[in-house]
Order: sequence, then structure tokens, then C-alpha cells
Amino acid sequence: MVLYQLAAKYLLSTVQDELKKKGLIFTAAKLGFKKIKTYLFETNPISRSSYRLEDLESQEFLMNSFEYREWVLLMKLVDKLQYLMKRKKLSSFDAWSEAQDVSVNLGLVYSERIMMREFCRAIEKQEEKERKTSQTNQVSDSFLLKKLRALWGLSIISKDPIFVTYQYVSVERMKRIQDLVSELCTEILPFVNIYLEAFDIPLEILNTPLVGDWIAANSKNVEYE
Repeated sequence: MVLYQLAAKYLLSTVQDELKKKGLIFTAAKLGFKKIKTYLFETNPISRSSYRLEDLESQEFLMNSFEYREWVLLMKLVDKLQYLMKRKKLSSFDAWSEAQDVSVNLGLVYSERIMMREFCRAIEKQEEKERKTSQTNQVSDSFLLKKLRALWGLSIISKDPIFVTYQYVSVERMKRIQDLVSELCTEILPFVNIYLEAFDIPLEILNTPLVGDWIAANSKNVEYE
């Protein structure tokens, strides 16, 4: 939690530094750029109406979604701190404590956006490597990484109410995303051993409550090695 708050402070400091150096208009324009970019992408008739897996699992959709969510929470934190300090006359320390829920969430969202960015970069490097080596495997490493990225990214999007609340994703499209998460789980199931080997996950973990009904398992007095 402390690390998430530090990440949130870093994001706030970048806003404050730009306000001091370049003024309100420039900073507001830069902060609004991500919203404008994602807005233009999502209001495009093709991307907006597409429920296809290949569109929803694309790098562009996933990165835009993660960037937009971070932007929303950063603006929410700025607004809340200003309200607490200007309207409620709280000190900066007390205001920060009062806004802890937003700052922690922002830090988490920031870390997930960074992970998504690095995930995308790793896939691009792997695709370049496969092009150079003329890899002809029917199921390439980049294909498997893309499926894993889509499962992780869409799982996060499907569980976060921000996207529907701020009308970034329609209710109907969110239902489609939730269905796609289940479809992706089925799609990658034949390759589970490849993933386990790649991430050095021991097979024994498949027999633990972690991958099953852990609530039911922990409701009983059962010991696991």
C-alpha cells in the first residue's frame, strides 16, 4: 500500500512540476491528451461497435483503456485533494490521509499500466525476433503472449467499474468483454503446460486451493503441503 501511495505522489508531482514550469493551460492540455486520444479511438464507428476478440484483445484497445483509467483516477485525486484543502480547510497531510483510498487505487492502476506497457514491448520484441528467424511454428511464442496479455488485460477491465461509470465502455460491450475472458480461458487451456514451463510454475500448484475453490477449501480443516 505504501508503494502505491508513493507512485500516486510521483504522478501528482509531475502535474505540479509542469504547472510551475509551463503553466495551467499547457498542463491541462497535456493531461487531456490521453483522454482525447482514447475518446477519438473509442468514438470511431468501427472500433466503437466492434465486439470481436481480435479488436478487444488488440494492443491499442488495451493500452488506451489502461491509460484512460489512470488519467481518470489522477484527475479524481487532484479534485479530491483540492476540495479537502480549499473547502474543508484541511492541511496537506490530513487531506492526503483522507484521500488515501483514491491514492492507493491510483498507484495500483499506475503499476498495472506500466506492466501492460512492458508486456506490449516484450511482445513486439518477440515478434521482431520471429520475423528475423523466419519462425514457422503454428503456435508462436508471440501468439501465446498475446493471448495471455488479452486474458490479463480484459480480466482487469471487466472487473473495474470505472470503464462503465465514465462511459468509456458501454454496458453491452462490457458484457462481451466478460464473455471473452471465459472464452480466452478455454482457448489457452491446451497450452497450459507451455505457460507453466515458461514461467517456471511447479505442477504441484495445480492441486492446491489457489487454482480451485479456495473459499470452500479453507472452510474445512484441510492441510496442504
